[in-house]
Amino acid sequence: MRLRLDHLIVRALLWAIFILAACLSVRAGDDEVFVWRAFTSSVVASNSAATSTVFNVQSHRPVGLYAAQIEVSGPGTLTNLALEASVDGMNFDRPMLSTGSRMGYLASSFATNSGANSDGKDVIQFAPPIARFYRLTVSEAAVGAATVTVHVAVQ
Repeated sequence: MRLRLDHLIVRALLWAIFILAACLSVRAGDDEVFVWRAFTSSVVASNSAATSTVFNVQSHRPVGLYAAQIEVSGPGTLTNLALEASVDGMNFDRPMLSTGSRMGYLASSFATNSGANSDGKDVIQFAPPIARFYRLTVSEAAVGAATVTVHVAVQ
């Protein structure tokens, strides 16, 4: 009887180790970085706006690190680049971001001479609120058409 009990304990411990290893291997993917291509060489006409594709973060299990790489070319000036969040994928709203920016704005008055090197390019880190869906909106300041590329890295 004692041998049978020891055998059951060993089997239970082996199963526990197997389950723990399986859980750890699932969590190993959390360090991956996913790139959401919100806008890729999208032309925003003078005095108009554009809305990006919707990004569903559910399948990516993000840790919460976000960075947007923005590039603007052409004569236009973006009045704003704004993040919108949604829990249900239908109702989007602009949250207050941890960057201290206005309601959902990642960038404003961004043109070809904006950015860290005044070349129309920049990388902006931000921490959005918890949501399942995100999208970006851009609007142009009636200066001229702007070509916009925004890719968001999510970890």
